[in-house]
Amino acid sequence: MDNKKFKYDVIIKSRIDTKTDNEVHAINIAKSFINAYDFINDDNDNENIITKLYYIVPKLGKIFILITEKDMKELGIKSQILDTISIKDFSYIKFPPKIILYKELIIKATDEYSKYSLEDIKNFTQVIVNDMSEKTFPYKIPILKVIDYNTSKTFIILPSIFGDNVFKTDENIEVFTDGDIEKGKILLENF
Repeated sequence: MDNKKFKYDVIIKSRIDTKTDNEVHAINIAKSFINAYDFINDDNDNENIITKLYYIVPKLGKIFILITEKDMKELGIKSQILDTISIKDFSYIKFPPKIILYKELIIKATDEYSKYSLEDIKNFTQVIVNDMSEKTFPYKIPILKVIDYNTSKTFIILPSIFGDNVFKTDENIEVFTDGDIEKGKILLENF
């Protein structure tokens, strides 16, 4: 038996769509993106290649996972869409690492930093993660984990575009997207 027919290399692509708010339109855009990738499904060093796209649409609160038309035929399945997942039902740790830009901000337990409230920290970290998103969108999602040793609180900040559509966490950690950018900019100047 030829095991080469059962072995596939998977190339992961991702795209964050910050504009679309119509599901049919989003799926059509995602299909055009995945089909535009110019990967050949033929043997490449004796291995087959499957291209998988994670199409993330925060305004819809959905993640669409697709493959190319060629790959769909190669695998003998009936749809390019492998899965549609609610962002709220998806843990960010399940993403392939190339899709996430993960950073941690650790706030030391000192009198100097203890004066900052949770709201203050949410505000200036929202500025940080939104700035990160300008550099990483549309290919990566920035996630900022904040560990505040003054209050023993840990939480995650996502870009504002995600609104109420936040990833679930496996731990008892809250996820925020609602920091006040203007107040955050002022705080960052003095932090």
